[in-house]
Amino acid sequence: MVEFAEDVHNDIGIWKSLEQYNFEFFGTKLPLTLQPNEDMGNHPINKYRIQHLLWVQYQLIEPQLILSPAHQDLAFLSEIISDFLNERFKICH
Repeated sequence: MVEFAEDVHNDIGIWKSLEQYNFEFFGTKLPLTLQPNEDMGNHPINKYRIQHLLWVQYQLIEPQLILSPAHQDLAFLSEIISDFLNERFKICH
């Protein structure tokens, strides 16, 4: 999570390239998390990006688990992580 936050906070470009690829092929930066033309806000570290990242990671960690990208627990966890990381990155700058 920290490496993800560093990437989007400092605009390194790794996550940005993923979103650009998704947008070109699916018409949205975060397929199954955001609808086409849905805005995720101005904060680079946000719940939508974290929700998408967690959803992808859960599939790698627990392949037998079928988890919806919009599952309420995933959304809840994403919001908590987003708030935590945003607070920590404010302290750093």
